[in-house]
Amino acid sequence: VTEMGLTISWIFSSDPKSISFSVVYQESEDTPLDQCKVLIPMTRCNSHKETIRGQVKVRNAGIYTLIFDNTFSRFVSKRVFYHLAVERPVIYDGSDFP
Repeated sequence: VTEMGLTISWIFSSDPKSISFSVVYQESEDTPLDQCKVLIPMTRCNSHKETIRGQVKVRNAGIYTLIFDNTFSRFVSKRVFYHLAVERPVIYDGSDFP
């Protein structure tokens, strides 16, 4: 993401059973992974029971990585259905007010 002030949003579900999810920020491709900032820690989500929605505001330009992790599940593979969006905020200027 090259602009500050944008919003990264997501919606996802999984089938069958749960999946783990995390969001990580990396200043550049050269930044070592151990120096990345964890914005949302790895969390197990019951995304097979309900749709998970979330967003982060872009405060710095860089690489925002959304991680879907199934390593806790040794025998059950999952399918993840997702929608990701990067949106510019709508700024109301009052121009349509009479």
